[in-house]
Amino acid sequence: MRVSKCTPQDAEHVAKNLREEDRRECDALLALPPVLALPLQLRPGRRVYTLRAEDGVILGMGGVDDSPAMEGLGVVWLVLTNDIKDHRGEFLREGHRWIDAIQRTWPLITNLVDARNTLHIRWLRWLGFVFTQRIERWGARSVPFLEFARHQSACV
Repeated sequence: MRVSKCTPQDAEHVAKNLREEDRRECDALLALPPVLALPLQLRPGRRVYTLRAEDGVILGMGGVDDSPAMEGLGVVWLVLTNDIKDHRGEFLREGHRWIDAIQRTWPLITNLVDARNTLHIRWLRWLGFVFTQRIERWGARSVPFLEFARHQSACV
């Protein structure tokens, strides 16, 4: 898997090819269609990346931001395209490396995931994230989300 800086064209491609679960999560969180929400993530100063399979197929986009609440806390996010189903093995093999690289800068990483997004929840558990709480009404649509976190000392 290759990780590179996300371009507006990449964000548009991801938005048009988003997994239904990620489209639903985007709506639940922001009440915006992905074609509007994802390009907004490319604001200056943000770390937003495109994830590509070795064959060049775009698998998704994600990023990490400094938390204003605490130094050393990174807020991570990721959305995936439908092409992930044809590249699962590669994605799983490389996912640990990507998260480990993020944790060289942010010892603690966290965020929320739509409680209905079962693929992401399984992937997060597999990567060593723990779920710290369930929030019954979150985001623009007030649906259940799960808070997750991973500390680098737990994964050494």
